[in-house]
Formats: sequence, C-alpha cells, structure tokens
Amino acid sequence: MKKQLKSYGIITLGSVIFALAFDVFFAANQVAMGGITGLAQVINALVPGLSVGTLAFVLNIPLFLAGWKFIGWHLLASSLYSLAVSSLAIDAIAAGKEGAVSIHRFVHPGQTQNLGRDNRDYKALDASTIAISVGSFDTAPRQKAASGSAAEARKTFKDLRGTLTEEQIKKEASRCLGCGCVVIDEDLCVGCGICTTKCKFDAIRLEKTIDNKGKTYYRTLMTAASQAPLAVGRLARKKLGKK
Repeated sequence: MKKQLKSYGIITLGSVIFALAFDVFFAANQVAMGGITGLAQVINALVPGLSVGTLAFVLNIPLFLAGWKFIGWHLLASSLYSLAVSSLAIDAIAAGKEGAVSIHRFVHPGQTQNLGRDNRDYKALDASTIAISVGSFDTAPRQKAASGSAAEARKTFKDLRGTLTEEQIKKEASRCLGCGCVVIDEDLCVGCGICTTKCKFDAIRLEKTIDNKGKTYYRTLMTAASQAPLAVGRLARKKLGKK
C-alpha cells in the first residue's frame, strides 16, 4: 500500500509538471504539441468554448477503452489517473494565470482588463448578472504615504519616502476586514493564530492566555483545538438567546 501511494504521488507530481510546462511554454507561445494534446489545441482554436484539458481527456477515452481490452485494467488505472490529473491541472493553471493577470491589472491604475488579451481565454465580469450586490465592495480609497517632492530629493539626496500613519494603517485594515467578503465571528475563534500570519498589514492581534512554550507544534495545535467546544457552546447560547 505504501509503495502504491508513493507511485501515485510521483505520478501526480509528474502530471502537474507536465501541465505547467504546457501552459507556460506551449500554450503561452501558441505552439501546438504532438499527439492528443496537440489535437486538443487545434480543436480549441476552432471551438474556444471547449478547454484543452477537457478535450484531451475526452479524446483519450477511446484509446483507454482499447487499452483496457489489450493491456488490462491494473496498468491502465495509473495512466487514467495521470490523464485526469494533467487535464485538470492544464485548465486550472490556465484559469489561474488569467486570474493573476486580471488582479495585476486591477491593482495598477490606468490598466484595462481586455487590451491585448485573447477574448477566448478572458471573459469580462458582467456586474449586472452577479447574484450578490457588489456595490459596497472595496469602496474605500487606498491610503498613500506622504512623500517629499522629486526636486527636493535631487537637491538633498535623501530618501524622502514616507510611511503610513497609524490612522492610515487602521483604514487599510478596515478595507481588508470590511470589504464584505470577510465575516469575523469571535464565537467561532479557536485561537489557532493563523489569521495573524495571513494579514500583511499586521492589523490582527491575539492575546496569549495559555502558555504552550516548549510543546511541539502538534500538541500546541491540539491545545488550541480543545478550545473549540467552548467556542461552539458560546455560539449556541448566543443563537438560543436571540430566539
């Protein structure tokens, strides 16, 4: 069993590397591969609605059915698993790349979302068809640090770049926690501390009430998890109290 898990782990890693190489080198430069994946690229160019990963999986099914008859299911299972992982990874990496480009353009003023992009890969968000209201999301302006003028910097050769004030930092933190996408419920907090490591603005602080110094990470995590029943109890009392 252990040997089989190791084998499938190596297959998973290889499939993801193949998908990454395909999206970064072949698809990005519009170079067709050979075999079934190359045929999937050609069909995708003609029918943009069908993704390359999905086409590669579907087109390989007849070959796998023939292989099942002549080779057997045992050897075919690992190949089918590799095909499924690589097909999903091809589409996931391609979608993630488009998302990263969209975020990069969004955070830089003066950028457009559709200029220089393939409309087959990028679909603009239509706010009128969104099921939830997005009018209140991220309406607060970004805070800018006070800096000296370029002329003064040239004259004094000093670094005149400023930093955010305490009030500006609080406003930036409120943009992060008050955008509508994050819901904080103190009754559900178990004190794991992960939120403090994820906030890049250091806006979240936890007060240490249990000394776990000297314990391993696993035991520390179990100690924090032991607070979960108490948190659930507080939540239940809170909900029952409202009725």
